[in-house]
Amino acid sequence: MKIYLVRHGETDWNKAGRIQGNSNIPLNEKGRELAEITAEALREVPFDRVFSSPLIRAYETAEILSRGRGLEIVTDARIREFSFGIAEGMPLSLLKKLPFSRVGTFFKHPERYTKPAYGAETVDMVTNRAAAFLREVLLPLEGSCGTVLVTAHGGVNRAILNFISPRPREEFWTAYPQRNCAVNLLELKSGVFTILETGILYYKARRTASPL
Repeated sequence: MKIYLVRHGETDWNKAGRIQGNSNIPLNEKGRELAEITAEALREVPFDRVFSSPLIRAYETAEILSRGRGLEIVTDARIREFSFGIAEGMPLSLLKKLPFSRVGTFFKHPERYTKPAYGAETVDMVTNRAAAFLREVLLPLEGSCGTVLVTAHGGVNRAILNFISPRPREEFWTAYPQRNCAVNLLELKSGVFTILETGILYYKARRTASPL
């Protein structure tokens, strides 16, 4: 079974370099355009099932990618983005400059990241829930589905990829680049997930300020 794991299109907070996390920010015009380009590139891919994070930017992306196929989009909270608590909405550039910012440290030195206050999550917490989605939702589909679409986020997608093919924690943000609408192709065979390709873009890439 093939799995297309896709990051959502651009939002205004991506463009401004603000931490999104679980804030429910919609796609902007550019984000919808990127999703439309990606949808055209994947038009001949025969998706059997569609899953999405419940956050609107991922759900809108799933709607565009699956338009005209008559498929239900099933949401699953286990593939929502990292929660960053009170840091959500703040500029990433500012957080990286604050000497005692634990969220800022996460992006510069993820191996040193510890859980901030107010309901934020660690890498292990997000990895555990994303891995549960793989085991409990996708794994049982092997044999009955040929191709599945999953739309999610930059952070949780990296958690999934690092779960399947682990890299050192200090490479969490660099090992698997995830620009807006990046496509990752996975395979599930005999109960084992493998990565075939990562970070595929079907549009001309430009710098995106926020990895989330």
